[in-house]
Amino acid sequence: AIKCEGLDMFADHMVIAERKNGLPHLRRFSFASGASARLAMPEATYEVSADRNWDYHTSIYQFNYQSLVRPTTVYAENLNTGERTLIKQMAVLGGFSPEHYKSERIWATARDGTKVPLSIVYRADLDRTKPQPLWLYGYGSYGLSMPAAFSSSRVSLLDRGIIYVIAHIRGGGELGEEWREAGRMDKKMNTFNDFVDCGQWLVDQRWTSPAQLVTSGGSA
Repeated sequence: AIKCEGLDMFADHMVIAERKNGLPHLRRFSFASGASARLAMPEATYEVSADRNWDYHTSIYQFNYQSLVRPTTVYAENLNTGERTLIKQMAVLGGFSPEHYKSERIWATARDGTKVPLSIVYRADLDRTKPQPLWLYGYGSYGLSMPAAFSSSRVSLLDRGIIYVIAHIRGGGELGEEWREAGRMDKKMNTFNDFVDCGQWLVDQRWTSPAQLVTSGGSA
């Protein structure tokens, strides 16, 4: 299922904010041809949203992008040609480069067989042949989708060999209204079981070990 989260209307085009499989997308639609296509994104897991687009007659669409490895960036895309221009990007001190890090979008399996999306980031040169220190974070409440957003303070952890993982557990909004309903009221225990099961899955898949795993979460 695809969730429509918003529309940006222009004279010749429409841009649709979508969410599918927990990831946000932007789709351009031409009124003249009826053709549509998603705007391509650089990483496997990310956040994207419309920037300020106040000119109704423009074909240039500005949007905000960030990911676990890329700081907040504004792009402008030509809706006719697909040509993309970098407008600005948040500066990160200390010689930071996105190429030094790797992000992945994978799916853990909960105890009832449900697939739970994970957003993962780590140093690109990290030794993945053995378990490594890992920080697992989760929330899963009120239908809120936890963003795969950039954090400059997290970079120091990654540089010290720590893997950071967001578990998009039931109760959140990543997979639509059904995902929220599956983690609230009499089904609230799914939220906590998912979090535990994601940790166990990461151990079983040799991302980490029990002695190297830390977790955090809060509020609801």
